[in-house]
Amino acid sequence: MHAAAQGDSHSILRINQLVRDIESRPTPKRNEARIPTKPGLREKKRLENIAFQIQTMYRHPDVEPILSRPRLSVAGQRQVPKLVNARGVPFLRIKKPQPQNLSRIIRYKLRFKDKLIERRDRLLVETLFAKDEEDWDRLLTGQTLTEKVIHAQNHLAWVEGTWLESPLECYKKAYYDNIEFEKKQQALAEKMWEVILAERKLAAEEEAKKSGLSDGFWRPPLIGVWKSLIRTLRAKLFA
Repeated sequence: MHAAAQGDSHSILRINQLVRDIESRPTPKRNEARIPTKPGLREKKRLENIAFQIQTMYRHPDVEPILSRPRLSVAGQRQVPKLVNARGVPFLRIKKPQPQNLSRIIRYKLRFKDKLIERRDRLLVETLFAKDEEDWDRLLTGQTLTEKVIHAQNHLAWVEGTWLESPLECYKKAYYDNIEFEKKQQALAEKMWEVILAERKLAAEEEAKKSGLSDGFWRPPLIGVWKSLIRTLRAKLFA
């Protein structure tokens, strides 16, 4: 470059040749559309799961309730569901992936359960503060202090008209709301377990029919039975 700047003809020709070589090179087309590559197995599985979640986002209008099972006849092999416990919320899992509407119902129940627990714990703290207020008033007036332990199951007549009356009533309601929720989930789990037992029974009967083990189906005796019969007859003949 310095020699070309000084007017050296050989250097100038060399630079011009380099510029022409660079300009003559083929330039890649950046905007050219790329050839789509075939997705791998993992990517294909991910796309299928996304499509399934979109497809099962809403409940099908013709779907049968899960507790109406078992079906007396099914197409193909019978799929026995499994009883799954999601933090105290039971549900039946027939196959994976899990439908989106089922996941939404489980999340709703879990949020409702968490709200019940949070409300019960918060009202318990407010009840204890109200008890302290009542004890303070009784200390000032020289009365007997309240009981140390307060159970939601017991009715306390002395609570009426005190600081404890409203908080304790709210705490009792929250306490029994939690118990009622747990009882409903337990009853639902028992019904689901009955469905599983019925499904297992039908699946075993269908499997027995396929393998020829059902009642009234004749099977030839096993080889061991034939050998035992031959030995018995031989012993009787040559006795």
